[in-house]
Amino acid sequence: REGRVPEPEALAEARACVGMHLVELNAADNTVCFARAGVQLDLGSIGKGHAIERAGELLREAGVTSALLHGGTSTVLAIGAPPDADGWKIGLEHPAGEVGLIPHSQFPIPNSSIPLATVSLRDQSLSVSAVWGKSFTAADRSYGHVIDPRTGAPTRGASLAAIVLPSATESDALSTMLLTLGPEGLEQTLRLREGMRALVVGVGADNHPLRIAAQGFDLSPG
Repeated sequence: REGRVPEPEALAEARACVGMHLVELNAADNTVCFARAGVQLDLGSIGKGHAIERAGELLREAGVTSALLHGGTSTVLAIGAPPDADGWKIGLEHPAGEVGLIPHSQFPIPNSSIPLATVSLRDQSLSVSAVWGKSFTAADRSYGHVIDPRTGAPTRGASLAAIVLPSATESDALSTMLLTLGPEGLEQTLRLREGMRALVVGVGADNHPLRIAAQGFDLSPG
């Protein structure tokens, strides 16, 4: 948040406070405790998805059978379908220019005129995680807001990841995970939930800067 790269000592101290082994759940008392000082719970990867999912539940309880809930640029939840279609058609914005966390003055920004892919939703949620948006530049390198817990540094595996599942909470969490894993983690991610649809855009070779791996998405030509 300060727009600077942490010193190695500060990064090591932060990494020592990461991990579910430091979180103690007591189901009997309905309490949460931390095993050491400095541990925090950050709901950034599931908070919006859970809120959208709960809103969908409230609408269904009220008798709504056709609606599309949009939580900014990261999660949409489809209830039923539009009156004249089998599902809600959603497009993913196309990354412009080079992708990934590489030496570059800025992150690529979406080019909304060219969709990367489209997907139809009916009683499902789509969540997208990307490296652009919350970022800063230092020494000609851009740093994003999604942190790889294995390294303590911003993820470098991909520039965009998308997940379709019935649960908006799960799609939100797993899109963040897939962004961290990159294209190599697509099959591993797909095995977590039956019927999942997923897409991930990674860093390719010089002549093919977009490396796309997907299942269940309609990719745009080119």
